[in-house]
Amino acid sequence: MIVNSFFFRKILFLLMTCFILNSCGYELRSVTKLSNFNFDLKADETDLNLQLKDRLKEKKIFSNASQDVPQIKITILNHSIERFVGSIGRAARTTQVRLDYKLSYQLEINDEPPRIEIFEDSSYIDFNQADLLSFEDEIELMTRVFINKALRNLEFKIFRSLNEAK
Repeated sequence: MIVNSFFFRKILFLLMTCFILNSCGYELRSVTKLSNFNFDLKADETDLNLQLKDRLKEKKIFSNASQDVPQIKITILNHSIERFVGSIGRAARTTQVRLDYKLSYQLEINDEPPRIEIFEDSSYIDFNQADLLSFEDEIELMTRVFINKALRNLEFKIFRSLNEAK
């Protein structure tokens, strides 16, 4: 009897959650893929920008082949990672590094007036100076994490603009 009661409560909770979400007007995004749009990305040939372009291609977002006129234009204005190093302890063998990531870009969607967006993030890395190779691996990993976060932010800004235009 206890099992049936628990199962009943679970089903009731699920049904109530669905009812509440439907009654408050919650709906999934109508546009689910950015690959349906034609992009034009303008950026300098720096290492960070090349990694950003590669990540866009991996996600199948960056395509210019479908139309001559791009629907979404992105111009990278500033893309940088700054390192700030501080040492702690006797003989300063343990070091903490703060990485500050900044991506500023101009976004133009469907001939709307262009607007400038800025994405910033920070991360701290602790490492022992005796193991500098792992430190470089950590920085490379954090660079990929920063770029992934920036792309999620970019996708959010684009979807928000597309939903506002409806």
